[in-house]
Amino acid sequence: MKKPLRNLSWLALAGLLLMAAVWQPGVLLIPPGAAGAPGLAFQNDADTGLWSSGANTLNFSTGGSERARIDSAGHLESLGTAPSLGACGTSPSIVGTDVAGKVTVGGAGAGLTSCALTFAGLWTNAPACTGVNETQILFTKSVSTTTGLTFDTAATMATGNVIAYQCIGRR
Repeated sequence: MKKPLRNLSWLALAGLLLMAAVWQPGVLLIPPGAAGAPGLAFQNDADTGLWSSGANTLNFSTGGSERARIDSAGHLESLGTAPSLGACGTSPSIVGTDVAGKVTVGGAGAGLTSCALTFAGLWTNAPACTGVNETQILFTKSVSTTTGLTFDTAATMATGNVIAYQCIGRR
C-alpha cells in the first residue's frame, strides 16, 4: 500500500509545474490571488478563475474583474455595474447589480409610493422581478421593462426603507 504524499512543494500536473503545498492527504493549498490574477486560473486565460479575498470567501473572476462571490454564510452575490436610481427620495442609495440588490429610500422619502431604477445593461426581454420592502416587511409590486424597473407599494415608503430586489431573465 502506497503512503499518502505529505509536504509537497512542487506538484507536476499535465507537464506544468504548479507551486503548491499539500499539508495532509487530499488538500491542495493555492495562493489566494486577486481579481486580475486568480489563485486558480486557466493556462490560456490567466485573468479568469477562482480566488479568495479573505477568510471563508470564494470569489469568481472573468476578464480580470470580480463577477461573483460566496461569503462565509453561503450567500452567492452576483457582482457587476449597479443600476442608476431615479425618483426614490433625495440621495437614495443602491447596492447590487441589474440582477439583484438593495435600494435604500433617500431623504424626504415619506409619502413615496414608487421607486425607479434604470438597468446598467439592456435585457433581451423584460425580466421577471420581485421586490420586498424589508423595513416594513411588505411585498413590493414591480414593473420591469428591458431598460428599467419600478417598485410600487400599497403602503407608503419612508426615508431609510430598504427594498431588496431580484430579477431573472435573458441578457
